[in-house]
Amino acid sequence: MSMVVNYTDDKADCCAVGRNGVSKCRGISVFAWQSVLSLVPVNTRKGYTNCEIQIPLVDLPEVIRVMQAAANEYQQLSCQEKA
Repeated sequence: MSMVVNYTDDKADCCAVGRNGVSKCRGISVFAWQSVLSLVPVNTRKGYTNCEIQIPLVDLPEVIRVMQAAANEYQQLSCQEKA
């Protein structure tokens, strides 16, 4: 399985830090292979950075739970700012 998620917030100042320095990040490539999920940042030139995060698929539910908690907290804070 391989997919690319392009970030929708053009104002977000996202970056990836690899061994060759800092690169602006506009998305992430998600690639599952055997027992690992790989996340590779996509730079502003629609290329891939020299950076990769590997997550064992067995631990993916916990990573998703933590990421969902962060998203829920962000949404809650956004709603409070609008009120």
